Amino acid sequence: MKTNIASSHSYPLRYLSGNLMKISHKLTESYVISRIWHKLDRTDVYFVFQQKVQRDEDKYALTDLYLPQLGIVVEVNEPFHYQKREKIADDADRNDDVERVANAKVFKVDCQDTLDGIHRQIDEIVAVIKQRIVELGDNFVPWGESWFTPEYHKKKGVLKVSEKPSVATIDEVAEIFNTVIKHKGFLRPGAVDLPNKPNMSVWWPNTKNPKWLNEYIVEEDGAYIRECPKDESKVKEHLDTWFDRGQRRITFLRYKDSLAMEYYRFIGVFELDKNRSRKEGMCMWRRISDTYDLNR
Repeated sequence: MKTNIASSHSYPLRYLSGNLMKISHKLTESYVISRIWHKLDRTDVYFVFQQKVQRDEDKYALTDLYLPQLGIVVEVNEPFHYQKREKIADDADRNDDVERVANAKVFKVDCQDTLDGIHRQIDEIVAVIKQRIVELGDNFVPWGESWFTPEYHKKKGVLKVSEKPSVATIDEVAEIFNTVIKHKGFLRPGAVDLPNKPNMSVWWPNTKNPKWLNEYIVEEDGAYIRECPKDESKVKEHLDTWFDRGQRRITFLRYKDSLAMEYYRFIGVFELDKNRSRKEGMCMWRRISDTYDLNR
């Protein structure tokens, strides 16, 4: 069943309960994170589960809990974690990398401790979270349904891939940029030009379009979107059309999350990679920036 993210007034509840269910097989981790959530007793703090942090070209880390509003990471070290010496030795480097890349402070819960000891560690982390919210003051932006509105993104002023900025519909995508999509009956365009910005458009490629190939791929040298008509006789014409335009595309991709909620997420600014396009014989759009300043 499809569920529009904007129509779900209980999205935070569904998000938290659904993600806790996904890690329910990790008994201790699930317990610790659930207790942090309940002890904090706030619905405006965004809990990100299993956030991927790229340490370098070959290594990445999956954080147990990431609070992006506050710059806090929580690692739940279960007893088996300490059984592998090489893992223990790598922990310090791993946490240094996470703090550097995510610009966040890492806090650890040592689950070799007694239950009372684990509870004390959790209480200390909750106290840090609450203090961080106080320190941020008016700069703390509450999490909730408002995060998925054009108004929120316009007020924030910048789109960052790392923050996964999202809205429910393509009309709301256009609204972020103060423009309007001109629908033609049931037909809708795949992009809209930005007012007063030549060669700049907002694009929402549909990966399930029966007539077009729109494939988002992430490789070692960056992120790409492979785009061409599925009618092979039109592929070259399409490439020729875009080859010398110097077009840049602020791109949103449709996603469906683990709760079957559909939305459009900003994935960066893309530009045609001429060498790669010529080599593959079709449009290859390469990400040139993972941020976009709405006020420039």
